[in-house]
Amino acid sequence: MPSPSGRPYLSEAIDYDTDIAPYQFIKIYAGVGSGKNYFVDNLVKGNVFKHSDGSFVEKKYVLLFTSRRAKANEQLNQKDSGYDKAIGLH
Repeated sequence: MPSPSGRPYLSEAIDYDTDIAPYQFIKIYAGVGSGKNYFVDNLVKGNVFKHSDGSFVEKKYVLLFTSRRAKANEQLNQKDSGYDKAIGLH
């Protein structure tokens, strides 16, 4: 389902095997409401995105930068993802 703007969400536009797996580091620039946090949350949780062979992408470590304190707190307080609670406490 496309976003309200009619453009695909980030998770619909990125192919894990070709756009992420070959690289040690990636940086994602995307507009407001594009699904960046949804995408990152699902990378951290694992078993959401699929490889081209149909198998699920395992949990990933993600270094998440955000300028919004409320968003950082929201990410850290999620019960079903593995964000490191020590990050951002200083």
